[in-house]
Amino acid sequence: MSQIKPFKALRPQPQFAKQVACRPYDVLNSAEAKIEVQGNAYSFLNITKSEISLPDSVNSHSQEVYDKAKENLTAFIQRDTLFRETKE
Repeated sequence: MSQIKPFKALRPQPQFAKQVACRPYDVLNSAEAKIEVQGNAYSFLNITKSEISLPDSVNSHSQEVYDKAKENLTAFIQRDTLFRETKE
């Protein structure tokens, strides 16, 4: 039987929620995602489709893309765009 356990989620600050919200990463290709995030540095697509921050010549499955996703997630947390819940 599966066990479901509570966890402390990362959530957007209320004032950024509309800007962070985005369509699922798997319904957009990289070109569409680049267009969608124009003018919105808070879009979660900067994390889930981090290849949009890199040159088009970079393979979307390369380690560089995953490293960029980590860098972008860390930046969202450090800028206080995202916060970790205090209780499970």
